Amino acid sequence: MLISYAEMDNKGMLIDLVSEGTSVSGTDLGRVEVESNWDEVLNRFNLSAGNEKSFDINGTYTPSMKDADIDVQLREFNLGVVKPILSSVFSDMAGYVSGGVHLYGPLNNLDIESTDGRIQNAVIVLDFTKVPYRLDGPFRVDTHGLHFDNVNIRDMYSGTGSVNGSVYYDHFKDLGVDLNVRVSNSMLINIPEKDNVGFYGK
Repeated sequence: MLISYAEMDNKGMLIDLVSEGTSVSGTDLGRVEVESNWDEVLNRFNLSAGNEKSFDINGTYTPSMKDADIDVQLREFNLGVVKPILSSVFSDMAGYVSGGVHLYGPLNNLDIESTDGRIQNAVIVLDFTKVPYRLDGPFRVDTHGLHFDNVNIRDMYSGTGSVNGSVYYDHFKDLGVDLNVRVSNSMLINIPEKDNVGFYGK
C-alpha cells in the first residue's frame, strides 16, 4: 500500500491513497485508488475510489448532516465481495455483476437504488437446498431488497429454469426470501442425510 497524502483535521480525513493487491472478503480487487478532499463552499467531502477494471465510486459526504450521496458503477465486479452480507440466504456465491448503484441519505439509514443491473456467469448455492445454480440475467436492488427479473438458471446437470422474486431486507438487516423458481429437469435439493435427518435428498 502506498499513501501519497493523508491529513486529519477537525472535519475528517483528507486522503490520496493507492493500494496495490487490495482484498475485500477474500476477493482480490487489485490496484485501488481512494481520494477525499474538502469542498470549502459546500462544506462537504468529495469522495472517489475505484480501479481500472471493475468499479468506480464517486460521491459526497456532509459531516454536519452525516449525509452521503454516492454513485457506484460496476463492471463485471466480483460477487465474492458481498458474500458475507447475504450468507444467511446463500451459502456460497461467485461470478460477476455489472450496473449502477446510487446510495443516499444518512449513514445510519442509507437508501439504495440500481440501474441496468445484470448478473453474469454467477454461481450461487441456496443455503436451504444446498443446490448450486448458475445464473445470468437482470436484477434490481433497492432499500427493501434484491430483486431478480426472469434470471436464467442452470444446474450442474444442465437442467434449466428461471428465477423471479426478491431477497428482502430492511437496510441490509432482517433478511427474508420470496422467490419464484421455475425449472425443468433440475435438481431441487442436495442435502445429505447427516445434515438434516428430517429433510434430505438429491
